[in-house]
Amino acid sequence: MRRFCGLLLFFVSVTLSTMAVELSYDVVSDGVQVTYSPSLKTWSLERETDDSITLTKRAYGGADSYSQYYTFDGSLIITTSSGFEFIKNNVLVGVDNNYIKYYKIIYNENNEFEEVPLEITELQEMFPEAEIIRLSQIDSDNKIWINKPLFQQKKLIFVNDSDEFYYNLTAKNKKIQDEDFRPLITLSRLGIYNFNHYGKRDGKLILYVR
Repeated sequence: MRRFCGLLLFFVSVTLSTMAVELSYDVVSDGVQVTYSPSLKTWSLERETDDSITLTKRAYGGADSYSQYYTFDGSLIITTSSGFEFIKNNVLVGVDNNYIKYYKIIYNENNEFEEVPLEITELQEMFPEAEIIRLSQIDSDNKIWINKPLFQQKKLIFVNDSDEFYYNLTAKNKKIQDEDFRPLITLSRLGIYNFNHYGKRDGKLILYVR
């Protein structure tokens, strides 16, 4: 009987614990080298082919942070609109944390690197474990309703697909917002979550998680 009760308590404790949901991607930090293979049309942290082009990232902070990528001889190749980049599915993605916009770096027909918008469908394909939250979904009371599975974390990724200005969207509960990938939110509990932003007088956004 004691053994059964012990097993039952163990099962309940495991069931009631919040199962973590992890998103995988390769962060491109300041000083890191990335390579692009024109033949494979892929980005990587390692040289993959003889025609691979190696670039080194330099990050610049401030109110509107950005990144620049240089060749070995110090030639500037591209300046991004983002201050945080990662590689996912062999795509170099830039996240504009301030304006909640996304870009990808491509190698165009003129053999030049170019920054273009990342489609929301592409972002969702990269992170099927997360729910993409379009800021155009916000109702007139600045609210968004979210359904979270019981006993499981919920990952959200904000995208500003609206004509509204949401600058520096910040969660009041700092623990739920990723420090580097700021539009990435992790919810472990039900409840109400408040965010503030610039761009409107008393700018705010409220998540109702049920």
